[in-house]
Amino acid sequence: MHPMLTEWEGAPLHTWAAAWGVPQLLVWDRVTSTNDVLLACASEGAPVHTVVIADEQSEGRGRRGADWFSPSQGGLWLSFLACPGPESAPVLPLLSGVAAARAIEKAVSGWRGSASRVGLKWPNDLIIADRKVGGVLCEAVGGRVVIGIGINVRATVQDLPREIAGRAGAIEEFAMTPVCHSELAGALVRELAGLTETAGRMIGVTELAELRDRDVLSGRRVITEQAGEGVAIEISPEGMLLLERPDGSRVSVVAGSVRPIL
Repeated sequence: MHPMLTEWEGAPLHTWAAAWGVPQLLVWDRVTSTNDVLLACASEGAPVHTVVIADEQSEGRGRRGADWFSPSQGGLWLSFLACPGPESAPVLPLLSGVAAARAIEKAVSGWRGSASRVGLKWPNDLIIADRKVGGVLCEAVGGRVVIGIGINVRATVQDLPREIAGRAGAIEEFAMTPVCHSELAGALVRELAGLTETAGRMIGVTELAELRDRDVLSGRRVITEQAGEGVAIEISPEGMLLLERPDGSRVSVVAGSVRPIL
């Protein structure tokens, strides 16, 4: 792993940590993945709300081991150490998605074209104008949780691997002005701290309403790995996706992939 940086985005790391209200900020030019680094730090006693950022990930990953394209200067690759209630595992990725969506909207001064806001695709994708611009990966460690969030900021379609170029996008494709990494990171860290501190078995009323409002699958025909085909109805307070199948029955999807049927 490369040496840790002492400055980021033009200021010492302790300045950003103090501004964001976190006990520790660790930044590298390049790591395998920020989650790998923070998992190791957490196992060695890193304090809650420790933040790890990297300019580039050589082995960035998403859910179920999928590769996550994380080029230098291309996005915000950040991990955050949380200590929510032990029963909050099913809802934590969804709350983290809400945090990321809010942070992006705070960092974007205006939208262009058909883009107007950040949507969420159950359980962990950030969507703008039907393009995936980010994702969430939560991993447990010793009673705590490392929340990894990757947000494509500047990667263009030409930069993306062929297999994801048709589905992925970056914030600056839809933003009127360039996005400041430090503003985005600060907003994200503050939102994560606020939402994870109170996370429990069920999503709060306010957050659930926002989550349902941002839900890009609501009312659409989808194919799910767990329960087959149906219409996505809504997200439950427990963080499950409610699916209505062709025979009229309803089932709660708790895991696996979900893909809209065009």
